Amino acid sequence: MSGAAGGRGTAVVVPATVALTTLGGVVFGELRRRSGSVLAPIAAHWATNALGVLFGVVSRHLGG
Repeated sequence: MSGAAGGRGTAVVVPATVALTTLGGVVFGELRRRSGSVLAPIAAHWATNALGVLFGVVSRHLGG
């Protein structure tokens, strides 16, 4: 039960999550700056989320 409340893996997962979230913010911010429009990062974010949903559906169908 300690894994659910924050075991040893948390020491790696939390900083990795913060780092990847920061990287995503930098990428989307740069996309906004270069495109001059907020629509480009919105579309990229939507596409990234859609791929996550798609992979989830596919893995569910393949897994059982």
